Amino acid sequence: MIRLSKITDYGVLIMRCLAQANARQMSAREIAQITRVNLPTVSKVLKLLVGRGLVRSTRGSSGGYQLVNTPEQTSLAEIIRALDGDVSLTECCSQ
Repeated sequence: MIRLSKITDYGVLIMRCLAQANARQMSAREIAQITRVNLPTVSKVLKLLVGRGLVRSTRGSSGGYQLVNTPEQTSLAEIIRALDGDVSLTECCSQ
């Protein structure tokens, strides 16, 4: 069984929320309201996702966040790797 960190769990929720926005930019506050994840955590996860190239951010009053690629082009493995690093199926494989 693979155990995901809370941050990765939240990251999947946030990526799903952005995917359902159909390329529309969303504010961190809007994402927090929809996902019911607190705003500081959403902001932290978004910063990580932007840094890993999965999400793009635009500053300004009409800015926000959106996916870099279409949902079909982004795998769950990419999200996990971006937030938790490489995942091994067994402990011995990670050494």
